[in-house]
Amino acid sequence: MAITINVNLDEILQALKDDLDFTGNADKYIKVNATADGFEFAAVSGGGVTTLEGLSGAINLVAGTNVTITDNGTDSITISSTAAVSDGGKGDITVSASGATWTIDNDAVTTAKIADANVTFAKIENISTSHFLGRHTAGSGSVQQVSATQARSILNVEDGAEVNNISDANATDLTDGGDSTLHYHSSDRDRANHTGTQLLSTISDVTATASEVNILDGATLTTTELNYVDGVTSAIQTQLDSKLGAALSINTQTASYTLVLTDAAKLVRMNVASANNLTIPPNSSVAFSVGTVIYVEQMGAGTTSIVAGSGVTLNTTAVKTPYQYGTLTLIQVSADVWNVIGGTV
Repeated sequence: MAITINVNLDEILQALKDDLDFTGNADKYIKVNATADGFEFAAVSGGGVTTLEGLSGAINLVAGTNVTITDNGTDSITISSTAAVSDGGKGDITVSASGATWTIDNDAVTTAKIADANVTFAKIENISTSHFLGRHTAGSGSVQQVSATQARSILNVEDGAEVNNISDANATDLTDGGDSTLHYHSSDRDRANHTGTQLLSTISDVTATASEVNILDGATLTTTELNYVDGVTSAIQTQLDSKLGAALSINTQTASYTLVLTDAAKLVRMNVASANNLTIPPNSSVAFSVGTVIYVEQMGAGTTSIVAGSGVTLNTTAVKTPYQYGTLTLIQVSADVWNVIGGTV
């Protein structure tokens, strides 16, 4: 350590002389010794002195143990010590190893001793990649590492959510290309398994007039009733119209023929020059619905006879067309049971 005394040295040394006992000493010498706890001053006899300029009364300083006195010029000296600091507690610091090691005591540096905004990121402990500083454990406590999974749980955000992805590539999807309101991404709006309640007006792919929507206003529909429209691919009224007063489809044959399912509600024209047969197959092979109606016309010169397939019953013996261009009507009144109307024997 070093002590530099500036100005008024005569007054300082005079005060020291007045406090010290110079009894038995011929001259006025003040000896400076360095100790582990500072400097000490003593009245001694002459020898090894540093004479100070500008002092009155011939007061001298003597360099004692572990002390060096340097004359810096008029009214200024430096007193240096090489004495080791003694081991032991020094307030918030403990000295050990004969003064070589100085250790700050635990808990000595309180928050009040740290200036605001002076703890840098480099002084915080290292954290793992792709983690945040925060706290995921319940209750107040120390700062913790927060993983992406824990952060999503805190924010209540599902993995893969991209509502925050507002790049130029998908900005149109996010804002519907019109207003500035942020909507769900199109991939979320198109989910097949949508749950929860959603206003019909917010569903972009529904086409319906106000009157059409109002038909259901106040209606209570069961699942069974709703399932009646399962598989409907066009307007229901259009489909109903197609069943009423529609023109017959015609199936023309040039040889004996066995009915098929698509002949229901058709006119089968037998354009054959000689006698021929039209066979009604059993329901086990062609499952006509009960109530099916089929018309049969003798278009050619050959008479057409209606023949019952295996297991089929005809409720008449008049099973032949009456004449060229004459027509029979076939009606299935129950499974595999048919009426023949307009025929001859």
